[in-house]
Amino acid sequence: MVNSKGSAIARGMNAVDRFLVLVAQLLLAGMMILTFVNVVGRTFFHKSVPDGLIMSEMLMVAMVFLPLSYVQSVGAHLEVTVLTDLFPVKIQKALFSVGLVLGIVVFSLMTWLGWLSAYDSFKTGGYGFSSVLYIPEWPTRMMIPLGLGWWCLRMLTQLLLPETRPAVADTELRQALDEAGVGSGDDRSSPRP
Repeated sequence: MVNSKGSAIARGMNAVDRFLVLVAQLLLAGMMILTFVNVVGRTFFHKSVPDGLIMSEMLMVAMVFLPLSYVQSVGAHLEVTVLTDLFPVKIQKALFSVGLVLGIVVFSLMTWLGWLSAYDSFKTGGYGFSSVLYIPEWPTRMMIPLGLGWWCLRMLTQLLLPETRPAVADTELRQALDEAGVGSGDDRSSPRP
């Protein structure tokens, strides 16, 4: 059971996650429309949207980085658990916590470096590579530290408040072990180790 403080934090973070995922979904829809218009324009009118490729690339950055915290919250990042599924729950919890610490360290550094790059682009007024429309690149660069920073806060929350971790997902190995009667038999709806 998540305590009231952890519950309030989780609800607040989940609300921000939902907003960031919605923004990413809208950007994906925009990118699809842009690509459609570009293809129709090239096919039938022999003209494409100026800077259409650059805009698509910029939208892709936001679509990748903004939902990272949400993916962490539901435990959907790629994991290789062939060995760790066989470990006792205490060791799994310790390894998950070590992974969170390493993730916080590495991605905090990437957040800081991304911020420096975005700020430098803002100060110097950098534009997208060979942009005909002179599209500034700092908003796109800002999506990187925004998404990574929010993801780091999610990992920090999961480290300090383990009850906010996602429920343990059934993996193919766990299912096979359970069917063979060798599984640990632990409750799959419990928070992740």
